[in-house]
Amino acid sequence: MDQQVDTIKHIKQTISTFICNELSVDIEDIDSETNLGAYGLGSTAATILTGILENTYQLRLSPLLVFDYPTIDTLAAAINEQLKESQELTRS
Repeated sequence: MDQQVDTIKHIKQTISTFICNELSVDIEDIDSETNLGAYGLGSTAATILTGILENTYQLRLSPLLVFDYPTIDTLAAAINEQLKESQELTRS
């Protein structure tokens, strides 16, 4: 369970860092329950973020995932679920 919590925290940190660096938002202004669009995340930035998340977590993700799960909390949870599914497949 602790590993899952650490993984979600790491995913959230990855997303937050992207928002800070790419969208010029101060870390203290980021709220994990705020819609990512409020920070200026559009389709181009969503595609870049998806690529970063794919490379970091070795997953294949749809760029639409960012719009289907539009907050840091919901996006991190969705990616964590895909990670768990991916790990289960590799164990089979």
